[in-house]
Amino acid sequence: MAIADYLSNYDWYGQVKSFRSMYAERCRAMLTSLEEYMPSCTWTVPDGGFYTWVTLPEGLDAKLCCRARACPGRIRVGHGVLLRRFGLQPPAPVLLLPHSRGDPRGVRRLSTVVNAEKEIVDMFGTASGNEAGAGSDR
Repeated sequence: MAIADYLSNYDWYGQVKSFRSMYAERCRAMLTSLEEYMPSCTWTVPDGGFYTWVTLPEGLDAKLCCRARACPGRIRVGHGVLLRRFGLQPPAPVLLLPHSRGDPRGVRRLSTVVNAEKEIVDMFGTASGNEAGAGSDR
C-alpha cells in the first residue's frame, strides 16, 4: 500500500527523468576527462548503466589501479569472471570506472599512474619479454 500511495501521489517519473539527466551529465564528464587525461587508453561509451570499461595500453597490468588508491570512487580491476559476464575475453587489461559518481578528478589522478606505467613499459618493455620499441636501433 505504501508503494501504491507513493506512485499515485509523487512525481516519481519526473524524479527518474531528473536522475537520468544527472547521470548522463556525469557520464559526459567522465568521457571528457578520459579524452583529456588518458588518450593512450580506449574506453566504452555506455548507453546505460553506471560504468565505463577502460582498456589500458598494451603491456600495462590492470592491477595498477591498486597504486591509484588516491582516486575517489571505486576503481575495479576487470578480470576473467567479470569480463566473461560482460562478453569480453580475458586477459584484457581493463578497468571498470564508475561514471555515476561524476568526479573527473579521479580520472586525472588515475592518469598519473597509467601514464607513468606506460612510460616505464615504453622505455623498458614488459616482464613477459615483449620489449617496447622492437625494431629500434640498439
